[in-house]
Amino acid sequence: MPPKKFVRVRKHMAERTIRDLRNAGLYDTNYTIARDGDYVLIPVTDDYSGEHVVMEAEPTNMRRSASGSFDTIGSIAIMKKYDEALANDILLTHKKIRSVFFDEGVGGPERIRKLRLVAGENNTVTEYRENGCSFTVDVAKAYFSPRLATERRRIVDQVSDGEFIFDMFAGVGPISIEIARYRRVRIIAADINCDAVEMLKENMEKNPLRGIIEPFCEDARIAAERVTGADRVIMNHPTASFEFIDYAVKTLREGGVINYYEFLDNSKVDKRISDLEMRSLIPLDVHPVHSYSKTISLYSMTLKKA
Repeated sequence: MPPKKFVRVRKHMAERTIRDLRNAGLYDTNYTIARDGDYVLIPVTDDYSGEHVVMEAEPTNMRRSASGSFDTIGSIAIMKKYDEALANDILLTHKKIRSVFFDEGVGGPERIRKLRLVAGENNTVTEYRENGCSFTVDVAKAYFSPRLATERRRIVDQVSDGEFIFDMFAGVGPISIEIARYRRVRIIAADINCDAVEMLKENMEKNPLRGIIEPFCEDARIAAERVTGADRVIMNHPTASFEFIDYAVKTLREGGVINYYEFLDNSKVDKRISDLEMRSLIPLDVHPVHSYSKTISLYSMTLKKA
């Protein structure tokens, strides 16, 4: 094996050193990071002239990848299980990630995550791109899930120009903005979280929109009072959508559609469909989006008002 330059630093200095080397273009991605007791050996390019050690190393483009469950939102990774080793592996193997947080749960009517920094920079604001749209997200002030990217694209494909849409739980605006980006529509976008609505407004400015979005910081039940004859209602509040279903139905015209999301035990899906049918809602499509636990999944339902 040929000799190779490495920077030798203590473990607690590794993240900062790697970041500085990357920014300077001196971090050599053709070699893997090595560990030596309490030290980390970071591969650097041949033109690196600072203090270093030389040792034999085999070049490889097969960087080890972090193993474990986490979501990425722009430069931020969010883990459901506290794991310092995984957090550091994420920083080492995902060039765009600058911060790794542990999600201690979502609470309150405003749906705010309680986050604990595990590794990297203590910065909760990031830029996220999806389906041709750009979003500013502060993950400590507004809930956002990248796992619904395919669902959001699916809803856009369902929407026709000219629709009047009520987005009951708009958050920072991913669904409303993606629809308005590609369709000539009018959208009432409401959320009880005023920080999320401010981000929604900022994101409206960031993206070229064909449609019109009217943002409101208020409870969806109050916002529903201003909506009559909607062609479509979007209900992306998986832990509480059913509590608002009667308000949604009242805003919807006959033949209109609800895009409905709820966490459900797999054995209780038929019961929920029956509950919805009792409200004159006909299921056009029902499918699991992703699992939440061994028995619970996030379900997507497309419902038509009879």
